[in-house]
Amino acid sequence: MKKKEMKCKKLVYGLLIVFGLIVIGTCSAIIQEINSFEDCVEAGYPILESYPAQCRTPEGKVFVEQVTLPEEPPAPRLKLTKSASLSVIQVGETTTITIRVENIGTGDATSVEVTDTIPTGLKILSGSKSANFDEIKPGNYRTLEYTLKATGSGNFTCEDATATHKDADGNSYYPLGSNSVSIQVGGEVPVGADSDGDGLNDPADQDTMVPEEKTPGFEIVFAIAGLLVVAYLLRRKK
Repeated sequence: MKKKEMKCKKLVYGLLIVFGLIVIGTCSAIIQEINSFEDCVEAGYPILESYPAQCRTPEGKVFVEQVTLPEEPPAPRLKLTKSASLSVIQVGETTTITIRVENIGTGDATSVEVTDTIPTGLKILSGSKSANFDEIKPGNYRTLEYTLKATGSGNFTCEDATATHKDADGNSYYPLGSNSVSIQVGGEVPVGADSDGDGLNDPADQDTMVPEEKTPGFEIVFAIAGLLVVAYLLRRKK
């Protein structure tokens, strides 16, 4: 009886060892197969309350959920740039204002309305200070030009031009402003001004200026008179 009991115990112990090895091998195989957040969740391991969500294995491995952010819908974005062909003029002279309206966004800009203001002392000679554009696609631009004539002297500031627009779905966007432009009428040319509109400031322009020709003065007149006197005296001696 004792021998049979010993055999039974050995058999039971052997079966337990084999079963334990099978369980350990299965668990090891499951752990090795967890390579992502989805695998960790499928294995039933706890999910941490965080963003993005995290799953932790008993061995301390942490897998983070891959979150795909939604793509932003295409939206227009206008950039206004204002410039003057001449920044220094005299009363009665003209300068041309150019407003460049560029779409630097990702969507079409529709129903674009551009409006500018004109200071006292300047008046429109040709063109218009406002314009409407049905559509400006991304990367494209439109221009608004008009010519001003100076009616008074002083330093005038042409304030920002503004533009309103909509996107392809009809959503309205707040007015956008351009830079301002200063125009001096009459007086001395300020240092650094581009009075001739060639893109260079006046000190640079002066380096390439052609010297003015001097009008003959009294020196030449006296020289000619002296030659005539000498010629007269020589003729009398003969």
